[in-house]
Amino acid sequence: MNIKFHRNVGIPFDGSDYASGIGGLEMQVIELAKELTKRGHEVEVYVSCSHPGEYDGVKYKQPSEFKGDGDVSIYVDTVPDAALEKRSKWVTWALTASFRCYSTQVSYVVCDSPWTLDFYQSIKPSDRYVMIPCGFCYDSCAEPRLPKRPNSIMFAGHSDKGMDRLADILGRVRSRIPSATCSAYGGATLWKYPGNYRQALPASLKAAGVDYHGMVPREELLMAFKTSEVFILPRSTYIETFGLSTAEAMASGCVPICSRRGNLPNLLTEASGILLEHDGTADEAEAIVELLLDRERLERLSEGARAEVKKYDWSNIASLWEKGVLGL
Repeated sequence: MNIKFHRNVGIPFDGSDYASGIGGLEMQVIELAKELTKRGHEVEVYVSCSHPGEYDGVKYKQPSEFKGDGDVSIYVDTVPDAALEKRSKWVTWALTASFRCYSTQVSYVVCDSPWTLDFYQSIKPSDRYVMIPCGFCYDSCAEPRLPKRPNSIMFAGHSDKGMDRLADILGRVRSRIPSATCSAYGGATLWKYPGNYRQALPASLKAAGVDYHGMVPREELLMAFKTSEVFILPRSTYIETFGLSTAEAMASGCVPICSRRGNLPNLLTEASGILLEHDGTADEAEAIVELLLDRERLERLSEGARAEVKKYDWSNIASLWEKGVLGL
């Protein structure tokens, strides 16, 4: 089957960005395209790519070359161009809640979580919505198991996900556990915009003792997940429509401490992480301290986290795409 992905907005990316590191939405496109290619499909990705070409069997081309004529065309957080003649099955893939992905031209709107499904149903009720969660390569996060650094905390994601609160949280944790460390990945440089308004954030984090790493190669990020004990996603206005970094941390046995907001209550349970109320009454630093001081609970939640997210491996998620969207 010929499958074409299309996205004509956002940052440039292509298959070469997989190893060097990229945002969650872009990673979803790259990895699903690779998985479908491994299953024998002919896959093309039309995005603003800096280096058009073939990567892992997937062909990357410029959006201007897109004609919407594949057996299935998947519009990533966008809707079809009204000027295109519909000659195949068109699908929109809703990965960002702020985008309006509904169109009468599409057969399905694929929502990346139960939360996203509810969000779009509240805006435009329809029977065209399909819920297929995000996927990731479970084994690359879970194996090999590595020794955890004692009292290690980490963060990974966009700077708007509460990164600016890490300095305060670490300071209060260290008042109780002086040996605690905190590493931050992603953030201000993640989106490749040199003038990003968060550019001053890395310096302030480093001054407070947070090990700010910025955007790193994929293998380095996986190493951080595997060797850290706690994954913190501080309270913020950002809404996780799925929670990909949280899921990857969980697969690595890195226990998540997150707010009860967006899809996170659907991603983790009391047996696989800690959910705090989002209204500001919960003390995130205290929750980290209590967990690090209770080694038995930490180990139990670590194992629970590993087991909880195994179902999101691409081997399962790609099958949902084939059955629920591609009609195979």
